[in-house]
Amino acid sequence: MREVKEMKKAYLIKVKGLVQGVGFRPDVARLARKYGLGGYVKNVSGGSVEIWVEGIQVENFLDDLKKLPPPIEIEQLDVIEASPKGFEDFRILPSGGAGKRSQVPPDFAICENCLKEILNPFSRRFRYALNSCAKCGPRFSMIKMLPYDRENTSMAPYPLCPECEREYSSIEDRRYHAQGISCNRCGPRVTLRDSDGKTVLVRDPITEAAKLLEEGFILAIKGMGGYHLAAKATSDEVVLELRKRKNRPRKPFALMALNYEVALGIVKDLDRDLFSSPEAPIILAPKREGAVSEWVAPGHELIGVMRAYTGLHYLLLMQTKEKFSIMTSANPTGKPTCIDLKCVLEMGVADYVLDHDREIVHRVDDSVIRRTGNSYVFLRRSRGYAPRWIEVRWRLPEALAVGAELQNVGAVSFENKVVMTQYIGDTDELENLEFLEKELRWFVEQYSVEPSFVVVDKHPLYNSRKLGLTIAEEMGSEVVEVQHHHAHVNSVMADLGLEEAVGIAIDGTGYGEDGAIWGGEVIYSNLRGFERLCHLRYYKLPGGDRAVKYPARIAISILHELGELDRFSEELSEALPGKELEFELTLKTLNSSPNSSSLGRLLDAASVLLGISKVRTYEGEPAMLLEATSFGGKPLFKEDFVKGNLIDGHELILRALMELERGARIKDVAYTIQFNLGYNFALCIRDMELPKVISGGAAVNQPFYEGVKDVLKEVFLPKRVPPGDGGISLGQLVTLRE
Repeated sequence: MREVKEMKKAYLIKVKGLVQGVGFRPDVARLARKYGLGGYVKNVSGGSVEIWVEGIQVENFLDDLKKLPPPIEIEQLDVIEASPKGFEDFRILPSGGAGKRSQVPPDFAICENCLKEILNPFSRRFRYALNSCAKCGPRFSMIKMLPYDRENTSMAPYPLCPECEREYSSIEDRRYHAQGISCNRCGPRVTLRDSDGKTVLVRDPITEAAKLLEEGFILAIKGMGGYHLAAKATSDEVVLELRKRKNRPRKPFALMALNYEVALGIVKDLDRDLFSSPEAPIILAPKREGAVSEWVAPGHELIGVMRAYTGLHYLLLMQTKEKFSIMTSANPTGKPTCIDLKCVLEMGVADYVLDHDREIVHRVDDSVIRRTGNSYVFLRRSRGYAPRWIEVRWRLPEALAVGAELQNVGAVSFENKVVMTQYIGDTDELENLEFLEKELRWFVEQYSVEPSFVVVDKHPLYNSRKLGLTIAEEMGSEVVEVQHHHAHVNSVMADLGLEEAVGIAIDGTGYGEDGAIWGGEVIYSNLRGFERLCHLRYYKLPGGDRAVKYPARIAISILHELGELDRFSEELSEALPGKELEFELTLKTLNSSPNSSSLGRLLDAASVLLGISKVRTYEGEPAMLLEATSFGGKPLFKEDFVKGNLIDGHELILRALMELERGARIKDVAYTIQFNLGYNFALCIRDMELPKVISGGAAVNQPFYEGVKDVLKEVFLPKRVPPGDGGISLGQLVTLRE
């Protein structure tokens, strides 16, 4: 019988996604050689990769290509069958037109292979705290300029030793062309320092640091994109001392756990894949009672936990008894995270510093994610995700957006891409504003962006706006103003690729078209323009910023308008620092106070009326504690408070307080208020034949979301950006869609 000869096939493959700077091309070459195929792989413009492959087993190659592990992420795979060209071997070709429009890769957590090496006494990288390969380690935080080559990073001062050079040059090695690799012999050094910055002479700095942590000392730890403050999480005394030194009375601290099993001893319902992912974000999850000091996250049911994402963190925690620790950003209150020793020492918080000598070029805070409904949502998009660009459906001009004012993130656009900065912070602080400007200018330069437009928020007093106006004048760009809540809704639409939508935009503060403070809005948007369809009934903000800090002032405004103030005057007087005198002064200033429709401030008022929180010591505190109180609660009623184009939050709160007077549980009353607000916002858009989205800082509120879902079958939260102000710059830029 005659043998049938197998026919060669050829494919031209275009791959989009996270495929540059993550060892993708060497993986492709190894796969091709495994199956005896010929062809090439090269980076091309737009952050894509082009593959030509030919031979007999091309189908097997394609199957394996789709299964390459993280951090590689294939978003689009276009395969075109072609005629073989006679390639006999497979090569990695120089980049073709990738230029300065290639993605800047984000930082990734230590991979399993590198972790095994530092734990293996027979490995030459045993206990090497800064171990990395093509799949893991710092990228963005150490890049000085593109292209992403070692000489353009903060690893340039560390020439490769012969063994690392061999790995770097061998295509069969996972460190092939990995720009950040090093070892004990040729890499950066770890040092233990005292509070004056002097070197502590010990045999093993990490072992000694672990002992100090166990003994209750507060340590500063230099990580990838900044310093952390580490402290024993089970000791009330230590946690309270950290709060005192850092001037952070109540805002929750994040925790770092050695691994998933350790983390499960601290929290419940933790997503293993997300926790163990290369991005390794902080994940908010329900805490286990008694696992840590109550002062780690006072009043909260959710607590943030992340894995030990560098070898340094892992080696430190593995030598502690509990295998976890507080690991919070080392930053002076309100200022950017420290990226150098001088900043850490000037803070005066840490007793010791576990340091290393690799320069941090870009500070990158930890990303934060929580579950709302059945999906995970960003609270902060930073390490592991930024500055990965976001592709949208529309072509955008070359432009720059300065974002909002609080929890800010800036962005640049070109082609169909938006490159958002890492988390910046509150730009009402000068240092954060300077940080924003530095990062935006870096992206403009690296991506060769010549902004035709600079997009700013409409709020006349935002510092970010003033920065935008300065940049626009310098670069000869046209200034475009975008209303805050319009940008919120647009950010979700851009994320989902929607041309039109109706959105619920709920947050603490946004400058309204009528001069009021908006924040509880129903908005129609077609990206370029918007219409306000419905909003929360206005109330007063007596004293402006003071009402934000002491929400009893807002409660006074609401109850006074309802004619019900006398019933609650004693409790509200006690909730103010100035007691009766401040109560009377608040009443006198009501007529001259600004109007607000903010959902966030309304929730703050509900929080003080239920005796949950009297003062805001950090952004969103009273509303967040209201949500925390409602865990395990149920709605006591479900009523329609929509009157024309107004949602009457005043009557809703009064109705809920009546339930409290009848003896209802506080958790049920708290849940009822939030649930009914969501329910009523949804009633406003129930009959509209358009996609429905939720955005704004309060969009992650679980009872509110459940109220919305009680009315609407389908409603969308953003997936790739935070619903809060960290997504505003994306929403600003898509108003420019061509």
